[in-house]
Amino acid sequence: MADMFYCPNLTASPATLTGQEAHHAINVLRLKVGDAADIFDGCGHSAQGRVVSLSRREVAIEYTEVVRHESPPRRLTVAAAIPKGDRLKWMVEKLAELGVHQYVPLLTQRSVVKPGQNKLDKLAATVVSAAKQSRNYHLLSIAPPITLTDLLSRQQMETAESARRLFIAHPDATAVDTPATSDGPTDTTLLIGPEGGFTDGEVRQVEAADGQAISWSGGILRIETAAIVFAAELLRPSAATSTD
Repeated sequence: MADMFYCPNLTASPATLTGQEAHHAINVLRLKVGDAADIFDGCGHSAQGRVVSLSRREVAIEYTEVVRHESPPRRLTVAAAIPKGDRLKWMVEKLAELGVHQYVPLLTQRSVVKPGQNKLDKLAATVVSAAKQSRNYHLLSIAPPITLTDLLSRQQMETAESARRLFIAHPDATAVDTPATSDGPTDTTLLIGPEGGFTDGEVRQVEAADGQAISWSGGILRIETAAIVFAAELLRPSAATSTD
Protein backbone atom coordinates (compact mmCIF):
# COMPACT_ATOMS: atom_id res chain seq x y z
CA MET A 1 0.00 0.00 0.00
CA ALA A 2 1.38 3.40 -1.01
CA ASP A 3 2.00 6.12 1.56
CA MET A 4 -0.89 8.57 1.96
CA PHE A 5 -0.58 12.36 1.94
CA TYR A 6 -2.96 15.21 2.67
CA CYS A 7 -3.38 17.66 -0.19
CA PRO A 8 -6.35 20.03 0.15
CA ASN A 9 -6.38 20.89 -3.57
CA LEU A 10 -7.09 18.06 -6.02
CA THR A 11 -8.42 20.17 -8.87
CA ALA A 12 -5.47 19.73 -11.22
CA SER A 13 -2.64 17.26 -11.74
CA PRO A 14 0.07 17.27 -10.59
CA ALA A 15 -0.84 17.99 -6.98
CA THR A 16 1.74 19.77 -4.83
CA LEU A 17 2.67 18.79 -1.30
CA THR A 18 4.06 21.57 0.89
CA GLY A 19 4.78 22.16 4.58
CA GLN A 20 4.68 19.17 6.90
CA GLU A 21 3.43 16.81 4.19
CA ALA A 22 6.37 17.66 1.92
CA HIS A 23 8.81 17.41 4.84
CA HIS A 24 7.46 13.95 5.72
CA ALA A 25 7.70 12.75 2.14
CA ILE A 26 11.21 14.12 1.54
CA ASN A 27 13.00 13.78 4.86
CA VAL A 28 11.19 10.93 6.64
CA LEU A 29 9.99 8.60 3.91
CA ARG A 30 12.69 9.75 1.45
CA LEU A 31 10.45 9.35 -1.57
CA LYS A 32 12.01 9.51 -5.02
CA VAL A 33 10.69 10.33 -8.47
CA GLY A 34 8.58 7.41 -9.65
CA ASP A 35 7.48 6.30 -6.17
CA ALA A 36 3.77 5.64 -5.66
CA ALA A 37 1.85 8.05 -3.43
CA ASP A 38 -1.83 8.24 -2.49
CA ILE A 39 -3.34 11.68 -1.84
CA PHE A 40 -6.61 12.90 -0.30
CA ASP A 41 -8.19 16.30 0.29
CA GLY A 42 -9.99 15.63 3.57
CA CYS A 43 -13.37 16.29 1.95
CA GLY A 44 -13.98 12.82 0.56
CA HIS A 45 -11.74 12.78 -2.52
CA SER A 46 -8.63 10.68 -3.08
CA ALA A 47 -6.33 9.69 -5.92
CA GLN A 48 -3.48 7.30 -6.60
CA GLY A 49 -0.43 8.87 -8.15
CA ARG A 50 3.35 8.93 -8.53
CA VAL A 51 5.99 11.44 -7.60
CA VAL A 52 7.11 13.37 -10.68
CA SER A 53 9.39 15.98 -9.10
CA LEU A 54 10.91 17.00 -5.76
CA SER A 55 12.56 20.13 -4.43
CA ARG A 56 13.70 21.08 -0.95
CA ARG A 57 10.20 22.13 0.10
CA GLU A 58 7.75 20.72 -2.45
CA VAL A 59 6.72 17.38 -3.90
CA ALA A 60 4.69 17.11 -7.12
CA ILE A 61 2.45 14.06 -7.50
CA GLU A 62 0.85 13.26 -10.83
CA TYR A 63 -2.48 11.44 -10.81
CA THR A 64 -5.30 10.59 -13.19
CA GLU A 65 -8.62 9.55 -11.63
CA VAL A 66 -10.06 11.21 -8.53
CA VAL A 67 -12.25 8.89 -6.46
CA ARG A 68 -15.21 10.25 -4.50
CA HIS A 69 -15.86 8.62 -1.11
CA GLU A 70 -19.36 9.03 0.30
CA SER A 71 -19.74 10.64 3.71
CA PRO A 72 -20.33 8.16 6.56
CA PRO A 73 -24.06 7.53 7.17
CA ARG A 74 -23.63 8.51 10.83
CA ARG A 75 -22.45 12.04 11.60
CA LEU A 76 -21.35 12.21 15.21
CA THR A 77 -20.42 15.44 16.94
CA VAL A 78 -18.56 15.03 20.23
CA ALA A 79 -18.91 18.09 22.46
CA ALA A 80 -16.52 17.42 25.32
CA ALA A 81 -14.90 19.45 28.07
CA ILE A 82 -11.19 19.96 27.47
CA PRO A 83 -8.93 17.47 29.29
CA LYS A 84 -5.70 18.67 30.84
CA GLY A 85 -2.32 18.56 29.11
CA ASP A 86 -1.65 16.13 26.27
CA ARG A 87 -4.87 14.26 26.94
CA LEU A 88 -6.71 16.64 24.58
CA LYS A 89 -4.38 15.77 21.70
CA TRP A 90 -4.80 12.04 22.39
CA MET A 91 -8.59 12.35 22.53
CA VAL A 92 -8.79 14.27 19.25
CA GLU A 93 -6.46 11.77 17.58
CA LYS A 94 -8.67 8.82 18.55
CA LEU A 95 -11.90 10.60 17.64
CA ALA A 96 -10.42 11.29 14.20
CA GLU A 97 -9.39 7.66 13.80
CA LEU A 98 -12.93 6.55 14.65
CA GLY A 99 -14.42 8.79 11.98
CA VAL A 100 -16.15 11.34 14.24
CA HIS A 101 -17.50 14.26 12.21
CA GLN A 102 -16.72 17.12 14.59
CA TYR A 103 -15.16 17.88 17.97
CA VAL A 104 -16.57 20.82 19.91
CA PRO A 105 -14.62 22.09 22.96
CA LEU A 106 -17.41 22.38 25.55
CA LEU A 107 -17.38 25.09 28.23
CA THR A 108 -19.37 24.20 31.36
CA GLN A 109 -19.77 25.59 34.87
CA ARG A 110 -17.06 23.27 36.21
CA SER A 111 -14.69 23.53 33.26
CA VAL A 112 -11.08 24.03 34.32
CA VAL A 113 -9.24 24.17 31.00
CA LYS A 114 -10.05 26.83 28.40
CA PRO A 115 -7.79 26.32 25.36
CA GLY A 116 -6.37 29.18 23.38
CA GLN A 117 -6.82 29.28 19.62
CA ASN A 118 -3.15 28.45 19.11
CA LYS A 119 -3.58 25.16 20.97
CA LEU A 120 -6.64 24.27 18.90
CA ASP A 121 -4.84 25.18 15.66
CA LYS A 122 -2.04 22.76 16.52
CA LEU A 123 -4.58 19.93 16.60
CA ALA A 124 -4.97 20.18 12.81
CA ALA A 125 -1.77 18.19 12.26
CA THR A 126 -3.01 15.55 14.70
CA VAL A 127 -6.28 15.23 12.77
CA VAL A 128 -4.48 14.80 9.44
CA SER A 129 -2.10 12.20 10.88
CA ALA A 130 -4.99 10.21 12.35
CA ALA A 131 -6.93 10.33 9.08
CA LYS A 132 -3.93 8.95 7.19
CA GLN A 133 -3.44 6.24 9.80
CA SER A 134 -7.06 5.04 9.58
CA ARG A 135 -7.59 5.84 5.88
CA ASN A 136 -10.49 8.18 6.68
CA TYR A 137 -11.05 10.45 3.69
CA HIS A 138 -13.16 12.98 5.62
CA LEU A 139 -11.24 15.03 8.19
CA LEU A 140 -12.59 15.61 11.66
CA SER A 141 -13.44 19.29 12.04
CA ILE A 142 -12.68 21.21 15.22
CA ALA A 143 -15.20 23.90 16.16
CA PRO A 144 -14.56 26.98 18.32
CA PRO A 145 -15.23 26.54 22.06
CA ILE A 146 -18.87 27.00 23.01
CA THR A 147 -20.89 27.13 26.22
CA LEU A 148 -23.39 24.39 26.96
CA THR A 149 -26.27 26.89 26.81
CA ASP A 150 -25.29 28.14 23.36
CA LEU A 151 -24.71 24.62 22.08
CA LEU A 152 -28.16 23.49 23.22
CA SER A 153 -29.76 26.51 21.56
CA ARG A 154 -28.01 25.65 18.30
CA GLN A 155 -28.95 22.00 18.70
CA GLN A 156 -32.64 22.84 19.04
CA MET A 157 -32.57 25.03 15.91
CA GLU A 158 -30.87 22.26 13.90
CA THR A 159 -33.29 19.63 15.23
CA ALA A 160 -36.19 21.73 14.00
CA GLU A 161 -34.76 21.43 10.48
CA SER A 162 -33.75 17.75 10.56
CA ALA A 163 -33.90 14.92 13.07
CA ARG A 164 -30.95 14.85 15.46
CA ARG A 165 -30.21 12.85 18.58
CA LEU A 166 -28.67 14.29 21.75
CA PHE A 167 -26.96 12.29 24.49
CA ILE A 168 -25.24 13.32 27.70
CA ALA A 169 -22.79 11.04 29.48
CA HIS A 170 -23.84 11.03 33.13
CA PRO A 171 -23.05 8.43 35.83
CA ASP A 172 -26.53 8.73 37.40
CA ALA A 173 -28.31 7.93 34.14
CA THR A 174 -31.00 5.26 34.23
CA ALA A 175 -29.83 4.05 30.83
CA VAL A 176 -27.61 1.00 30.73
CA ASP A 177 -24.41 1.48 28.75
CA THR A 178 -25.11 3.03 25.34
CA PRO A 179 -28.42 3.30 23.48
CA ALA A 180 -29.46 1.14 20.56
CA THR A 181 -28.81 2.75 17.18
CA SER A 182 -30.80 2.42 14.00
CA ASP A 183 -29.36 1.42 10.65
CA GLY A 184 -30.48 4.63 8.93
CA PRO A 185 -28.52 7.87 8.56
CA THR A 186 -28.41 9.70 11.88
CA ASP A 187 -26.94 12.96 13.16
CA THR A 188 -25.96 12.67 16.80
CA THR A 189 -24.42 14.99 19.39
CA LEU A 190 -22.66 13.50 22.41
CA LEU A 191 -21.97 15.65 25.49
CA ILE A 192 -19.06 14.84 27.81
CA GLY A 193 -18.58 16.92 30.95
CA PRO A 194 -15.47 18.09 32.83
CA GLU A 195 -13.65 16.21 35.59
CA GLY A 196 -16.12 17.50 38.18
CA GLY A 197 -19.05 16.42 36.02
CA PHE A 198 -22.08 18.36 34.85
CA THR A 199 -24.04 20.27 37.50
CA ASP A 200 -27.61 19.17 38.26
CA GLY A 201 -28.82 22.33 36.54
CA GLU A 202 -26.85 21.52 33.38
CA VAL A 203 -28.29 18.02 33.30
CA ARG A 204 -31.79 19.47 33.58
CA GLN A 205 -30.95 21.85 30.73
CA VAL A 206 -29.99 18.94 28.49
CA GLU A 207 -33.08 16.94 29.45
CA ALA A 208 -35.26 19.97 28.65
CA ALA A 209 -33.66 19.98 25.21
CA ASP A 210 -34.77 16.35 24.72
CA GLY A 211 -31.34 15.00 25.54
CA GLN A 212 -31.00 11.49 26.89
CA ALA A 213 -28.57 10.56 29.66
CA ILE A 214 -26.37 7.52 29.10
CA SER A 215 -23.91 5.79 31.39
CA TRP A 216 -21.12 3.24 31.37
CA SER A 217 -21.78 0.20 33.55
CA GLY A 218 -18.08 -0.26 34.31
CA GLY A 219 -17.83 2.94 36.36
CA ILE A 220 -16.99 6.62 35.94
CA LEU A 221 -14.65 7.36 33.04
CA ARG A 222 -12.19 10.18 32.47
CA ILE A 223 -13.14 12.78 29.85
CA GLU A 224 -11.06 11.36 27.02
CA THR A 225 -11.95 7.74 27.83
CA ALA A 226 -15.66 8.50 27.90
CA ALA A 227 -15.43 10.37 24.60
CA ILE A 228 -13.75 7.42 22.86
CA VAL A 229 -15.90 4.68 24.42
CA PHE A 230 -19.25 6.32 23.73
CA ALA A 231 -18.21 7.55 20.27
CA ALA A 232 -17.22 4.03 19.25
CA GLU A 233 -20.56 2.68 20.45
CA LEU A 234 -22.63 5.36 18.77
CA LEU A 235 -20.84 4.91 15.45
CA ARG A 236 -21.42 1.17 15.32
CA PRO A 237 -23.83 0.11 12.49
CA SER A 238 -26.05 -1.62 15.03
CA ALA A 239 -25.80 -1.55 18.80
CA ALA A 240 -27.37 -4.36 20.77
CA THR A 241 -27.88 -2.52 24.04
CA SER A 242 -31.11 -0.71 24.81
CA THR A 243 -32.21 2.11 27.07
CA ASP A 244 -35.52 0.47 27.97
